[in-house]
Amino acid sequence: MDFKQSVKYAHIIAQAADNKQADNILAIDVHEHTPFTDVLVIASADNERKVKAICDEIEMLMKDNGRNTKRSEGQDRYHWVVLDFGGVIAHIFHEEAREYFMLEKLWKDCPTIDISTAIGRTQAHHETQEVGTSATLPSHD
Repeated sequence: MDFKQSVKYAHIIAQAADNKQADNILAIDVHEHTPFTDVLVIASADNERKVKAICDEIEMLMKDNGRNTKRSEGQDRYHWVVLDFGGVIAHIFHEEAREYFMLEKLWKDCPTIDISTAIGRTQAHHETQEVGTSATLPSHD
């Protein structure tokens, strides 16, 4: 999967997370820093049931768009679920786990990807966290 395709799928993941009222949705461009993926999408929820609903919605929308989950972890407790789609990996956290692990800080030197077009609710509700600088989206020519 190329970077442009990974960004497209990151938008789909963000939209799916937003559909189920995820908080603090963030996409990080890691393609120059790691060989195993291009984009990380991070989101959180305030309870395990919401984390599960977000994960289910992500998997359904990604499948509708031709991508199946290659690997997943954490679906036994729904505190930190990782859904690997190849070029893009979704990390869905319970709020407490997200605060504890601070995954954003690990990738703080990487640019974020503007996913605002994928998110239907107001940004104030999402309280997007800064990680590096914003990346420019590839054009969809």
